[in-house]
Amino acid sequence: FRFSDIFLLFPPFLPKMKRQFLTRGSPLVNFSKKCQFASVARGDFTKLNGDHVENLKTAAPGAVFVEDASDVAGYNTDWMKKYSGKSELVVLPRTTQEVSDILKYCNDNRIAVVPQAGNTGLVGGSVPVHDEVILNISKMDKIERFDPLGGVIVCEAGCILQNLSEYLEERDFVMPLDLPSKGSC
Repeated sequence: FRFSDIFLLFPPFLPKMKRQFLTRGSPLVNFSKKCQFASVARGDFTKLNGDHVENLKTAAPGAVFVEDASDVAGYNTDWMKKYSGKSELVVLPRTTQEVSDILKYCNDNRIAVVPQAGNTGLVGGSVPVHDEVILNISKMDKIERFDPLGGVIVCEAGCILQNLSEYLEERDFVMPLDLPSKGSC
C-alpha cells in the first residue's frame, strides 16, 4: 500500500491529509531530518513515580513487575532494534482481572500505557514512545479449553502461536494461522 494508492482510493481527502499529517511543524507530527519516523509529543500524562509503582503492586499483587533498567531495556526496544522507548516499568499480569485493575489505576491517574505481547511487530506499535508503563501479556499463556466438536479453542491473550499449533496437532487439528514469528507471537 503506497501513499499514491490512497490518493487513487480517496482523492478528495488526500490534500487535507497531507497538510494535516505530513507538514513539518504540524501540531500532530514533527518530522526530524535525522530520522525517517515522526516524533510524537508526550501528551498530558502523569510521570510515573515510586508511589504509583507501589499502588500498582497493590492493585495487581499477582502480576510480575520489572523495574531494573537492564531488564526493562529488552521491552523498550523492538526486535529489529529500530524503535526504542524510555519506560521504567514493565508489568506482566497473569489474569484479565489484573489487566483490568492495572488499566483502571493508570486511567484514574492519567498514566500512559503501551500494550505488548511478543514484541515481534515491524512498525514499533508495541514499543513505548516515551515513558509509558509497558503492559506485557506474555504471562497470560494458558489454554483454557478446546471443543473438538466445534473446532473452537479458548486461550488467554498471551498464548504463543506455536504452542497453540502443537496443542492442536496432538489432537489431530490444525491451527489455521501460520506466521514466521509463530515461536514468539
